[in-house]
Amino acid sequence: MRVAVSADQLLYKVPGGIATYIRCLADGLVRQAPEDEFLLFHCGRKGQRLEGLPEGARQARIPGGRAALSLSWNYLGLPRLESFLSGLDLVHATQLVVPSTRLPLVGTVHDLFVVRYPESFPPRWRRILQKGLEVMLSRARLLLAVSRSTADDLESLLRPGDDRVRVVPQGVQDPPPTPPGAVEEARERHGLPQSYLINVGTREPRKNLERLLDAFLLARERGGLPQEVGMALVGPAGWGTEWLERKADATPGVKVLGYVSEYDLDLLIKGALALVYPSLDEGFGLPVLEAMVRGVPVITSDKGALREVAGGAALLVDPHDLLGLAEAMEELCGDGKMREELTRLGRERASLYRWEETARLTLRAYREAA
Repeated sequence: MRVAVSADQLLYKVPGGIATYIRCLADGLVRQAPEDEFLLFHCGRKGQRLEGLPEGARQARIPGGRAALSLSWNYLGLPRLESFLSGLDLVHATQLVVPSTRLPLVGTVHDLFVVRYPESFPPRWRRILQKGLEVMLSRARLLLAVSRSTADDLESLLRPGDDRVRVVPQGVQDPPPTPPGAVEEARERHGLPQSYLINVGTREPRKNLERLLDAFLLARERGGLPQEVGMALVGPAGWGTEWLERKADATPGVKVLGYVSEYDLDLLIKGALALVYPSLDEGFGLPVLEAMVRGVPVITSDKGALREVAGGAALLVDPHDLLGLAEAMEELCGDGKMREELTRLGRERASLYRWEETARLTLRAYREAA
């Protein structure tokens, strides 16, 4: 079987969790099905190449430009992918830009936020992605939802009896070994205190960072959170958060680090007292598992996929409850036994989510759709 997998997300300025999904899925597919061929294609500039793909995964460039093809594919259904790539048996759209094809199509749906929270997207991309969702729902033979929560949202848009949805959760990898002194060195290099909380992800309105900053400040002012405990915001700036950067800079104890290398991200998570991830909603919530697999306790939202993924191994809070979020940070930072218990439970929980299983279920969907 020869499968074309869309991989434009790997070229985005802010690649996000979808890029991690594509890379780890490609690695699992190549390992588990060496007899098949997986062609990862992109619409980048001439000469651009996709980085971080496993040996054995092929890649190809589709000419025309990413912005133009996004519009043309989602709105006009042209040009056909087969006019650029021959001998394909199946196409996998990994996001809501849906390549035009007459071949069997599998689509991954990471979330339904473009429908549920349209105001959280820039207007131009909101329209493109809403149209892409419409196209995917009408044309895909199978729809892969990354969580049961996302599957429920997706099924609510389909006609009764439409059974195309398959739950294929994302996964997590074991972290690399930590060189002696590396965590302390990374902490000092980024100007963080000995004890700090961490939030990881692209900064955008849905991440609820304004309330996180207010809750952190409240916990310090109440005396429940020691003054020496800091807060690190790690991840690239998204959109609509310019004011947030100014607010974070003015909040005592908060350090905005922006994008850091994967090596430093691993070390900064390992050195944190806890991950605080009070997102208003997520299709899956990879940072929760990334912290758990590293033995770091987690505070996260009691909503949707975050509750599902955490599975009782995290301290859950209502993301709209400012006082509750402040109290959760106070409680976790002040209770060593709770941190130890959540560390144990988190590692057990993370062991249930593996990229190998993501690839296995995806391969099953490919064969079913083809």
